[in-house]
Order: sequence, then C-alpha cells, then structure tokens
Amino acid sequence: MDSQSDHVARRLADDLLAIGEGLDSFINGLPEVGPQPGSSGHQDLSLDQGQGSVSLAGAIAFVTIAVASDHLRSTYGLIVDRLGGVAVHRYAIYSVLRVAMEVAALTWWLVDKDVSAKSRLTRALTVMENSRRMRENSEKLLTPSNDLAYLAAVRDAIEAEARKHNLQKITSRFDAGLKVAIPDAVDLVANQFAKIVLTETSARNAVAIYGGMSEHMHGNVFGVMSGFGPPDQERVLHPDVSLPSLATAAQFSAHGVVAAMLELVAYMGWDKDRWIDISSTGQSDLEKVVAEARSLTPVEEAGGVIAPGA
Repeated sequence: MDSQSDHVARRLADDLLAIGEGLDSFINGLPEVGPQPGSSGHQDLSLDQGQGSVSLAGAIAFVTIAVASDHLRSTYGLIVDRLGGVAVHRYAIYSVLRVAMEVAALTWWLVDKDVSAKSRLTRALTVMENSRRMRENSEKLLTPSNDLAYLAAVRDAIEAEARKHNLQKITSRFDAGLKVAIPDAVDLVANQFAKIVLTETSARNAVAIYGGMSEHMHGNVFGVMSGFGPPDQERVLHPDVSLPSLATAAQFSAHGVVAAMLELVAYMGWDKDRWIDISSTGQSDLEKVVAEARSLTPVEEAGGVIAPGA
C-alpha cells in the first residue's frame, strides 16, 4: 500500500506536469503568435523589426519560456518511475528545478513591462551577443568549424542594430559594446520575485531556495547534505532531502515559470484570463501539496518517498 508521502509526491509530480503542459497548450492554441496592436510587443516590433512578425525580445522569450516549461515538465520523470512507482532522483531534480527557475526569470527580464522599448531591445541584443560569444568560444575548440563565419556575421548584425539605436558604449565585455549587462542569475530571480509577490521577504526566500538548488547542481557536499530546512528550524545533516523541501522548491520554481509566462502574455497582448485559467488548477493544488508535505510527521515522510538509492 502506498504511503502518505508517496501520495503527496505523486500529486506534486502531476501538478508540475500539468503546469508545463498547460503552457504548451496555451501556445499551441493561439490563433496567431504575433503581438496584438497596443501591446508592448507590438511597440517593440515597430522599433526593432524583430524576427519576422515578433520583436527580438519576444522571439528570444519564446525560446526561454519553452526551455523553462520543458524542464518543469521533465520533473515528473524524476519523481515517478516508469512503472508508476515513486522514486525521486533526490539530487538531479533540484538541478532541473533550478534551470526552470533561472530561465523563467530571464524571460521575465526580457519582456519586463516596466522598462522602455529601447531598454528591452538593448536587453535582447545583449542576450543575443552573450549567446553568440559563448557559441563562438565553443566553435573555436572544434577543428575545423563551419560556424565561425556565420557567428561573425551575427556579431556584425548585432553591432549594426546597436549603432542604429545608439545603444553602444566605448568599453564593454561584449564586442557589440551594449549599454547593459545581463544580471547574474541570483539578481534575475530576486528581481522577478520582488515584483510578482511585492515583498522583500519572498524575494529573499526565492534567492535562498535558488541557492540551495545550485548547491545540489554543483555537488556542494554541505549543501547537499543539509537540505533546505527553514532558517528557524534545526538543520540536521542527512543524506536525503525531505519531501517538504522538495515541494517548497518546486512551488517556487513553478511560480516563477507561471509568472514569467503571464508577463510574456501581457507583453504580447494575448488572452491573459485564458492563461490564468489554464495555470490556476495546477498552481492551486500545488499550494495544497506543499501544505500537506509540511504537515507530514517524520514517520509518514519516512514511508519511502526518497529512499536510499532512488
């Protein structure tokens, strides 16, 4: 018979999958992917001419929100095994949740409605140049590489667009000399959560959880052994993470993805109520799952949900 912790873990997996699939369903159900007249995305399109029918910021945000959603969906297979049993990959799952949280925050930053169209274009060009430079560095290690000429052409196009809008400065770590740098991941997460929950405490909590997930991703031994216990509770060293910790981290990551998608929906002028309706069921149940996970007694939680060797 399944333990109470197994039941909670399955619901957690179902909710994360539902949110990720709901995002895909929303995108696939759009009558058109271009921005609506009067939206920030439409304003940006008139400034930078974008990628066809979508602004540069919007085009990049399509990619980043898809990456975030895919990682969120994939957590199902890290909680529920192929035979339907519960076998949490207690380390890998935090790496996946971390990526979803970080890339969602980048999506938010790209289409932030509180900055000007010119600022969003600068951010989009900066992301493009940073990505181009990383790819170029990789290609230089390959012999021979066929992409270096193409990447140089992309650099020229970015520089031309930056000059066109007077977005350059004399000194920069980027060839394009753009007047903005991408914030590091911690600042991206803090910025997003400060805006979506409007409290400094929640932003600090989000950063703390992101940091804890980073420790798992990078194999920080003390971080991995310590889990994510609330600061007002004793942190006991143990080789496994707890279900309450996992549920809390998942909730923050999912909340970041849902909020980033909502920002993108508003940016494009799409049906905001439709996205809220699609995402609300999974989010609402996720809150209940977190509360139930935190209410488990040590005996209930030890029912095997995160067993050694899982």
